[in-house]
Amino acid sequence: MKMLTHRTKSVVGLDIGSYSVKLVHLSHGEKGYQLLSSEEKEYFVPDGVDQERIIEATKEVFHQAGLKPGRENEVVTSVSGSGTAIKQVEFPLLTDEELASSIKWEVNKHLPFGLEEAILDYQVLSRDKASGSMTVLLAAVTRAHLAEHLELLGKIGIDPPVIDLSPLAVMNALQASQDLMKNRVVVVLDLGARNTVLNIFCPGGPFFTREISTSGHQMTAEIQKQLDVTYDEAERIKREGDPSQLSDILKDPLNQLVFGIRRSLTYYENRVGEGGFHKLYLAGGGSRLVNLVGHLHSKLEVSVEELNPLKGIQVNGNQEALSTVAPQLTLAVGLALRKVGRISV
Repeated sequence: MKMLTHRTKSVVGLDIGSYSVKLVHLSHGEKGYQLLSSEEKEYFVPDGVDQERIIEATKEVFHQAGLKPGRENEVVTSVSGSGTAIKQVEFPLLTDEELASSIKWEVNKHLPFGLEEAILDYQVLSRDKASGSMTVLLAAVTRAHLAEHLELLGKIGIDPPVIDLSPLAVMNALQASQDLMKNRVVVVLDLGARNTVLNIFCPGGPFFTREISTSGHQMTAEIQKQLDVTYDEAERIKREGDPSQLSDILKDPLNQLVFGIRRSLTYYENRVGEGGFHKLYLAGGGSRLVNLVGHLHSKLEVSVEELNPLKGIQVNGNQEALSTVAPQLTLAVGLALRKVGRISV
């Protein structure tokens, strides 16, 4: 896999989420990747989105990292949500030139929005001469969604050379940090404050991503309601409270989460014609819910663990402290690890 460069180079992965902004600054040299800094600043507002707080928080994490949000630093960001689409599609076997000239006419039926309002990119995953077919990964974003993201970055002073799609960056972090085996299907559940995204990946096999409605905010709000505490206190209880009490309080949203996961896994099994999942990894801030690993393991009967995207990266400083927050850095790490030639928008 081709790296960014053979010379030492640093890249900033910037995850502007709905709860907080996460910054990961990595250098890549002859000895591999090194974590130069990682910063997070919370700005979540339960009742809506406060763009000014997002801008202020993003500028602050750059300041804390000793960086400036300008072109002197290579900053990679991502977009996600209903204004984006990722699809793995089978095509007749074509040359690169034939695919480039025909793909826009072929992919319209695979997008949830009109091609005329989308920016499209693609990557050939495999070609099979025996079957006369090829597998292509499509990535698209609506022009309006991308323009909104770029407007926000412009107010911060960022002009990114690359904008990725969030599920692809999460998969990038997974592949870089874990020893994945061919024909072993793994799942990454990226639990955010406003949405949860389930990604299914198998080396050499299909890639699948789907949004699940259960979110970290819903769980915190349920704790706040039932215990009659402030939102901040409910958030603390979610991360540090009694597991048995939280299991009772969050019975409904946890059941909804398990149902959404099962539904997605069943769809994937029916699509590929075979079953069996090797492991489920948890990422994102919502993964800090007390005993979520044990709960999902018991309900889904599959191995579950928190994803550590920093595995294999040289880390200086407090290793133990970083390991506790590593899952929520997954997207930012995946963006900072971005390779030349990867699909982007």
